[in-house]
Amino acid sequence: MRVSRDAGPLNGDYMTDVIIAGAGPAGLMLASELRLHGVRALVLEKDAEPTRIVRSLGLHARSIEVLDQRGLLERFLPLGQQYPAGGFFAGISKRAPDRLDTAHPYVLGIPQTTTDRLLAEHAAELGARIRRGCELAGLSQDDHGVTAELADGTRLRSRYLVGCDGGRSTVRKLLGVGFPGEPTRVETLLGEMEVAVPPEALATVLEAERPEQALVFVRTKIRCDQLYRSLRDRGMNVKALHGDMSQGARDGVMISFKSGSLPLLVATDVASRGLDISGISHVINYDVPMSPDVYVHRIGRTGRVGRSGRAITFYESRQARDIQAIENHAGVKLSPWVKDAHVAPTPVKAPLRRHSKPHVSANGDAKSSKVIVSGGRAAGLEPSDIIRAITSATALDGEKVRNVRILERFAFVEVPESEAERVVEKTGGTEVRGHTLRLELARA
Repeated sequence: MRVSRDAGPLNGDYMTDVIIAGAGPAGLMLASELRLHGVRALVLEKDAEPTRIVRSLGLHARSIEVLDQRGLLERFLPLGQQYPAGGFFAGISKRAPDRLDTAHPYVLGIPQTTTDRLLAEHAAELGARIRRGCELAGLSQDDHGVTAELADGTRLRSRYLVGCDGGRSTVRKLLGVGFPGEPTRVETLLGEMEVAVPPEALATVLEAERPEQALVFVRTKIRCDQLYRSLRDRGMNVKALHGDMSQGARDGVMISFKSGSLPLLVATDVASRGLDISGISHVINYDVPMSPDVYVHRIGRTGRVGRSGRAITFYESRQARDIQAIENHAGVKLSPWVKDAHVAPTPVKAPLRRHSKPHVSANGDAKSSKVIVSGGRAAGLEPSDIIRAITSATALDGEKVRNVRILERFAFVEVPESEAERVVEKTGGTEVRGHTLRLELARA
């Protein structure tokens, strides 16, 4: 057995005060905290190089507070994205409380690989030693301290040893500490990928097209925020529109866009329902629509009232079948985008459905009625919940359910006047998020 030259006598001097097994965020942060108190710390990590696998995608409010307290937050913020704090359970998103008891009411999206690097730099600056390629194989303890044996036979002596080596902890196993429970029978795999269409590509198209007014569609709220920030940081006059925004914020954005003072809007499909604007010159699908029907709804927002319009869709080669399905469904041929190139306008027409939904005139001039819905923010309701409840109960086209306004105890929504009574009758009694909806017409 080989003894490390700086290990010191096994029962006398110690090479360090604390050995930390595991150079993840917990181990590195612990090493830094110990150094702030003058404690010598040695971090052992079995991997010879930092992993490139992203095991975690963000930091929550409490972790951000700790980083702020230690003067580290300014290192992290420029390398991450801030997202509104919220919850997600059983496929249902939940808005965060209005008043969180924190100075940082957001989630910081940042890959763990970056977090590990920044924390390792901080620990090293404070004098902690980090040894990679050192796998813990055994340990023994006596009245004076701990002897750690590495896989290559090296023995290290310290006063304490701390296991920060994750769920499959070697330290836990060597100590004989059980981890009771039934092992999972599900193989969970993570596929890490880079987004094929960078924001720069969209910026290039926008600069070439110079749209009078453009509506850019994305699939998710997180992606909506990311793209909005990227375009804003390039100096573009742009806003985001998605379901995690407050009703007041959404109303403000929609008013600006409808008035024409906002030339560029990045939006999700659900949040943009009810947008009926004649001046949109461009619809851009930054993400390929989930279905051909969604494509038809999206691009129907341009080229209205006798105007011409441009519809541009970004896609990856693996999505060629999705593009073909859109072409077959809408009866169009999507031509490759080239700067300054124009193609003959093609009318988009979705095939007839097996059942017909009630529709109002496409020019948006049909009269609408306002409906009062019992339940609002206090019941956890969001605009998408009310839209979904009405369309499911009545088969009414989602485009005709407009101007949903969520208040504390109730909500307002506008539907075609000719369908208002049927909406009230059919949707009443529907249960949403454990709350039974009651609807009535708002009387003038």
